[in-house]
Amino acid sequence: MRSIYKRGNIYWIQYSRRGEVYRESSQSDKRMVAKKLLAKREGEIAKGKTPGIHFEKVKFDELAEDV
Repeated sequence: MRSIYKRGNIYWIQYSRRGEVYRESSQSDKRMVAKKLLAKREGEIAKGKTPGIHFEKVKFDELAEDV
């Protein structure tokens, strides 16, 4: 299940992964931006990644330095 829809002036996307439905704002009033975001999320799903979740890698030395 995938779709692009509008809420107010902003386009949103909807897609599913393993039976769970995800909805995400494209943060744009342009349909093409939403279409590209949906394609990106589908690509992440195809690669086996959890869509839209990105973690920044931090080295132990950097954490120790902050303490």
